[in-house]
This record gives sequence, structure tokens and C-alpha cells, in this order.
Amino acid sequence: MINILLCCSASMFTSLFVQKTKEYAYKNNIGINIQAIPFSNINDHLESADIIALVPQIRFQKEKAQELTSKPVYVVDMGDYGTMNVEKVLAEIAKLAENK
Repeated sequence: MINILLCCSASMFTSLFVQKTKEYAYKNNIGINIQAIPFSNINDHLESADIIALVPQIRFQKEKAQELTSKPVYVVDMGDYGTMNVEKVLAEIAKLAENK
């Protein structure tokens, strides 16, 4: 089970992205737990996460996220986020989880 913390700026689109990710993972028997939170709350959730993912709109926060944790920080590609290409995003996150 990979615990993914998806940080955003409180966007409704992020909620849709999380829902689609959960549906895809369930249908394909992929063990993930994904939770979306505002980046301002990241410190409250770091302990439970294996991977920190940032939506494209807050990619500028990557360095700050890396300073807060030694866990992998992944920035979701703008195109993949916009088209909800959750298959590709989960594949890239799985690679990060293997290498951590």
C-alpha cells in the first residue's frame, strides 16, 4: 500500500482527480491510499505519507516540501493533471515508491 499525500491549493479539480485515481486503482487492484490536502496543512500529514505529490499549480512549493521531509516529492505533470491521466501518474509514483 502506497500512501500518497496530494497537496494542492484547495481546488475542486483536485477532488475529482483524487476520485478518478481511487477508481482506477480499485479497478486495477493497485494498493494506494490517496488524500488531498491544502499545502498549508502539509506538516499535519507528513508522518502518514510515503510520497508527497504536488499539483502543477503549486509546483513552486517543491523545494519547500523537500526541506520538510526526506520522503519523495513528485510534481504531477500539467498535461497529465489536466487530462486526468491517472494511469501515468500512478505508474510514476510507483517507481518513486520502489526507489525510496
